[in-house]
Formats: sequence, C-alpha cells, structure tokens
Amino acid sequence: MGCFLLLVALCQVVVVVAGSDDCTRDALFSSLLGQGGDFCSSMLATTPCHDLVTPTQFATYDGQDMSSQCRCVLQETCSQEWTRTGDSFSTTTTGDFFSTTKTTGDGDSFSTATATTSGDSFSTTTTGDGDSFSTTTTGNGDSFSTTTKDGDSFSTTTTGNGDSFSTTTTTMATMTTVDGGHWNSSSSSSSSSSSSSPPFITPTGSQVPTSTFAPNTSSSAPPPTVPAANFSQVTRSAHMAQASCYHLPQEPGAGGTRRALLDNEDLRQRNASIPFPYIESVDFAADQGIDPLFLTLRDAAQGTHHVDVSNHSRIAIVDSLGNYMMLDGQGIHFGTNSCRWDVDMAIEGLYSQLARLSGATCAASAEDDQDDQDGHDAHPAALRAAQPASFSQTLLLRDQCGTAVTRALRRYPQLRLGDDSECHDTSVDESAGRWVFECPEPVASSTRCLAAMQRDVFNFLFVTPFAGACPDISTVVSTLEATSTDFLNADSLRSALYALGPLDAAQRAQADLAVMYYEQLWEILKQALSKSRTQPPAQGSAIQDYMHTYNQLRNFDHDVCNDIAQAPRPLLALTLRAGLSRLDDFATLQSPPSPEPLNLTIQDPAARACCSAPSLSAGQGRLCAYPSSARIPNSNCVCGTTVSGDPIAFEYTECDNFVAVCQSHADCASSGNPDFVCLTGSCCPTGVCVDPFECSQNGTLLLPPPSVI
Repeated sequence: MGCFLLLVALCQVVVVVAGSDDCTRDALFSSLLGQGGDFCSSMLATTPCHDLVTPTQFATYDGQDMSSQCRCVLQETCSQEWTRTGDSFSTTTTGDFFSTTKTTGDGDSFSTATATTSGDSFSTTTTGDGDSFSTTTTGNGDSFSTTTKDGDSFSTTTTGNGDSFSTTTTTMATMTTVDGGHWNSSSSSSSSSSSSSPPFITPTGSQVPTSTFAPNTSSSAPPPTVPAANFSQVTRSAHMAQASCYHLPQEPGAGGTRRALLDNEDLRQRNASIPFPYIESVDFAADQGIDPLFLTLRDAAQGTHHVDVSNHSRIAIVDSLGNYMMLDGQGIHFGTNSCRWDVDMAIEGLYSQLARLSGATCAASAEDDQDDQDGHDAHPAALRAAQPASFSQTLLLRDQCGTAVTRALRRYPQLRLGDDSECHDTSVDESAGRWVFECPEPVASSTRCLAAMQRDVFNFLFVTPFAGACPDISTVVSTLEATSTDFLNADSLRSALYALGPLDAAQRAQADLAVMYYEQLWEILKQALSKSRTQPPAQGSAIQDYMHTYNQLRNFDHDVCNDIAQAPRPLLALTLRAGLSRLDDFATLQSPPSPEPLNLTIQDPAARACCSAPSLSAGQGRLCAYPSSARIPNSNCVCGTTVSGDPIAFEYTECDNFVAVCQSHADCASSGNPDFVCLTGSCCPTGVCVDPFECSQNGTLLLPPPSVI
C-alpha cells in the first residue's frame, strides 16, 4: 500500500516535470513500462519503500538514461490511469522535498493541484468545471481519501491504514421548500458499502442518505441567545450526534409493556363524534401493570404518536420512528431515536414564565376540590372512599436449629412484594413461628389501577400543576403555542442545525428531514393538548374532549383497568429480610396469590450455629481432615458433631488451641465454659470444647440458598 501511494505521489510529480516531447519509446522504455514500474517508483523517490536494487535486465543501462526513461514510464502510466478528457481533468503534485501548484483550464473549466509534503505526508486538492469537481487527499502513511462531486450527486471513497478501507457512495436527495420552511416534496436514493455509520432515520417509503461523522459533534461556541418577544433568556444549541438521549421508558410493541385498548369502535357504532387525535391505547409497566407509561394517539391521517406520562416533571411526544419533542424544567428539546440532529431550546424558568404568560392561578393544586369544566370529577367519591386491595401471606419461620422465630429476632422480618410494595405483619404466633403479612393486591383491575389512571392520565394532563408549578400541561401547551411562534418554528430549528456546519449536501438533507419530523411532533402535541384547537376555543383540548365523550358512553378508566385485568397476571417475587438471612425471590406469585403458608428457614444470629451437613474427620496424623462437604464456604467454620449427636459449626483450630478437652458437655461446664459444647470426631485425640454460637454470631452464612417456590 505504501508503494501504491508512492506511485500516486510520483504521478503528481512527473506530469508537472516531464514532457512527452522528451521521451523516446525505445527498448529500455518498453521494458520499464512492462516490468519496471515498481523499480522506477523506487528510483525516483527520495525516500524509497525499500532498498533500491536494480533488476538484472536493467543493470547494463546508463543510470541517467534509466532515470529519464523511468520518468517517461511513470508519465505514461499516470496519463493512462489518472488523466481524463473533455470536461474532466487531472492534477498531480507531490514530493518529499518540494511544494508545487499547477493550474490549467479553458474558459470556466480549470484544474488546480496543490501539494505540500514532508516525509510520507502530502495532500492534493483539485477543483474543476462549475459544480463538478474532484478532490484527492493523500496523507500520513497509507491513509487517503477521494471525493468526486458532479452537480447534486457525489461519491466519496475513503481508504486508510494499511490494506483496510471503507467505501461509501451516495446520490443526493432533491428537496423543495414552500412558505415558512415547510417541506413540500422530497426524493432521495442512496447506496453504501462498508459504511462506518448506520443510516440516520429511514421512514417508511423513503430512503435517507447516509452520513458519517464523529459522535458528540456540536457547535463549540456558547449557545446563542434567541430573540423571543414573550420569553427571556432563551438560548438554542444543536448536536450532530450525542452519546445518549431521551427514549420512551419502554419500546412500543416490543413486549416490554402491558397494553390496554380503548373500545373506540363501540363509540363509532353509537355515532359518537370522536375528535382527532384520540387515545387508542394505554401502556403499563410490565412488572405490576398499574403504572401508566404512555398513551398511544391516532391522528386524522391514522398516524401513531405516543405521549409519555411516566414522569410528572416532563411531557414528551414521540413518533413511530422514535423522534421526540420533550418539555421539562430546562426548556424544549427535539431529537431523533439515533440521538442525532438534536436541538435544545433552553429557557430559564420555563414553567414560571409560562405561568406568568398564561395568567393561571395555582388553585388547581387543591385537587380534592377540583372539578374540571366538563363536569369530569377529578376524584370521584367512589374512588376517594376506596382503599387499595390487599391479600394475606403466611410464613412459617424457623431458625437454623429448627426453633420457631419470635419477635425477638434481631433484624425483624421484612417481607416485600416485587420492588416497591412492602408487606406488614398483622399477627405472629411465636410458639409456632407463624407470621401473617398483609401485602398490596397486585391485580391491575383493583382500585390501585383506577387511582393510577386518575393520577397519571387525566389529572396529570388537565388538573395537576405541571411539575408542581402552574399551570397544568394543557394550559402550558396552549400558552406555548400562542407565545413562542417567533423562535419555536422550522426556520429556527433548521438554523440551529445548519450552524453545526459546514455541512455537506447529505448532512443538510438529514437536518432538513429531522426538522420536518420536529414540526410534525409539535403540531400533533398542539392538536392533542392545546385548548385553542377545539371549538369553541379555550374550553378544552382534543384529548380532554375525547375523554369526556368516552365517559358519556362508557367509562375510560374502568375500561382500561378491566382490559389489563383480563391479561395474563404478572409474576411477582417475594423477598424476605430476617436475621442474617436475605432470601431474594424465594417465591413467585401470580395474582391472585395462593393462600397456602410458606415454610422458610432463616438464620438467627442469637441462636446456636446449627448446620446442615454434620461430619466426622477421617485419616490419621497429618492426613486427618474433615471432608469438603463439612466446610462452610467463605469462612473458617466446619460443620461437626457434638457428643450428643447434634450438628454444630465451630471455628477450626489446632488441638492445643481449644479451651478444654472433654468427654461430655458437663466437662466443658466444669472447666469454666458453661455455654460450650463437647465436640467429638475431630482430628484431636479426644473431645474438645467449642463455642456453639461463634460461627453464627460472626456472620457466617450457615444456610444454603433457598430454592424458588
């Protein structure tokens, strides 16, 4: 590869230096042209690819003649490989020891080549006829790239680092814009091979050109202040690519959620007028199924958009490609699923500025007294009076010695259902170790689901102050629509992305396409939540009207919760913390859970170190040892046997280090160790007294992990 680049460099020399009139096509010329290309390249270079060795067939020729003919050979080679006719052109310049520029042309057609070299580094630029140009850049070592452009089409080839290379060829899109910067039509096609970057976004029925750029590319200057008539301290920044960005909490349709469908067909059969956009479904978290994550909307063109209701400090709308628009306390954010072409409108104190512009009061914060103007009770009396459903779970708890666990257990038993639900003990039979816990009901159709729907959908969108400030989200969107037209528009977004430049035609097309998606997202959000889009205006948003219409004929919250309840129940794991034991996921329950009690063994640090695999030592002298099954992992404790046949874990040590020898437990007491027991079967000549609590009190885990029930 190095010699190939050297040949390219030499081609740039000989076209400038050598003239065709100086060349004689004799036998030496023919021989060098056929077999001496590499030799000529090495001969003319000041820094050869390898030591110069003259081939035998050329050894008898005069060195000066051979050098002259080598220049002619390379001139012929370069003319065949690099020179074109007509409107095309070729320019070459190189050298390890000089810099040269040559310009030729006819009329508007011109050719320019510039090269500055040092060692193996050199670069060449060629520009030609009108919009048509060809550029070749050759750099350090084996790395080079070539770009050719003709009109609106271009191809790019990049080769580098040894024999590895990648090639990308793209034909650019043609775009037409109409008033206001909106897209009217577009067409594009592209093909690529060995591209180092995935496509930007590929909407159905459209191909988007592929562009390659480094991640985290953004404007280096501080974000510029954007003129805004109604807002203060508005700045705008853009990013060509970021390492991470916003996404929905779960991918729609990927199986990570539980979806409840609304019965909109029943409304149509009753001749109800359904406004656009309307709610098609509500997706819930997959684990417990009671926390709404996002709403799926259908617009008038049957397009799909998702409104994220999972986080009450923000509101986001996402299209089917994953492009998003998000409002939060820092401002307004636009981005794509691939975290490219993002635009951020930072507005200091956005919520407080919107509250001032809307003229809204914070009376909505008193949710218990808030009825919306459509007559939709924010907290129906039945819902306020209802208590979350629960179920009882009984555990029969014993310690490592089989003794019933009492309330005296150090580290009181704590039972949890799933990740978030804590159970509470309601009764304890200490003599039997019977513990009864009350756990929250996991069934999604319970009043917990109804409460979550009321809190996370209707109240979140139309009643509760957005992020604890004023006003509610519907008023926020309505106010933003009326007051932000001078900076929240397509031209402003496009300017932010163009400022990342210089952008080539492919990147500008991608930026324009992203802006088109951002316009659509903002428009759908306004259609869904702005009060100015309905008739009469300022009375409610389209989604609010839809929910009111739905509730006149059916019950929105109940339909959603009933649909979830009919779906397969989620498996919920029970986790217990008690004493030294941590029993993770010791049982999985499918609601409604089984009333059968569960038998569990936990480790009480105040009890003796009873163990499950008592053993006797085997062997004589230095070969005496306990079997590996008797050794307790990650400790110096061994599960042995007392003279009464009880299993006991003890700290293993040399025979001389035990406190006393014994033949019975009484011997340990008489030696001044009343709480010790007599261990037999060790490698000591006789029984020894051991502390039966030591391996329990020092935190050694004596029990094997439980199996899932």
